[in-house]
Amino acid sequence: MTIVEDKKLEQKTHYPVLEEDEKDVVHRHTITMVVRDRAGTVARVVGLFSARNYNIDSISASNIDRENELSSITIITHGTDRVIGQIKNQLEKLVNVFHVTDVTGSKDRVLRELALIKVRATGEKRLEVLTIASSFHANIVEAFEDTVIIEMVGAPQKVNTFIDVLRPLGVIDVVKTGPAGMINTAQSKIEYIIKGDS
Repeated sequence: MTIVEDKKLEQKTHYPVLEEDEKDVVHRHTITMVVRDRAGTVARVVGLFSARNYNIDSISASNIDRENELSSITIITHGTDRVIGQIKNQLEKLVNVFHVTDVTGSKDRVLRELALIKVRATGEKRLEVLTIASSFHANIVEAFEDTVIIEMVGAPQKVNTFIDVLRPLGVIDVVKTGPAGMINTAQSKIEYIIKGDS
């Protein structure tokens, strides 16, 4: 690659050009944030990614403390440790963002995802669907004459495996929340933020 091509790449992505031995080390990362529950906060977070031409695999946001107006945002993305580190640093500088954690780096992480899967199944296929759901500890939330809606909660890989097993039997619709992540430690980001505000 020429020097001119290097500069074009750097301008397009806003990130330093990685060395050849770093380019292939791309991992899936789960980034969680505690933010002030204000209009436009999620838009700023998404804007940071889109402005740098970086993809978001999934994003979820929800209020976690109404009294203190705090929300949690979870983003799943792919990148090298170097690039993810830069994203994390830039997220921490955004307005209304209190704390950013890359859950992926901890051995004590817990990741869970919810999926609703609609399967068209009758007769023997229906019995097979129910048996598979039971073996994965999934719940039947609605059952009609020719369709079944199954709720599956688990680690993202287990959810994907469950859906793949069901596909040959007639999966006709899937809705997923995207993974939510947390590190199992005694430290509390929310307590720290609230004490800092008081």
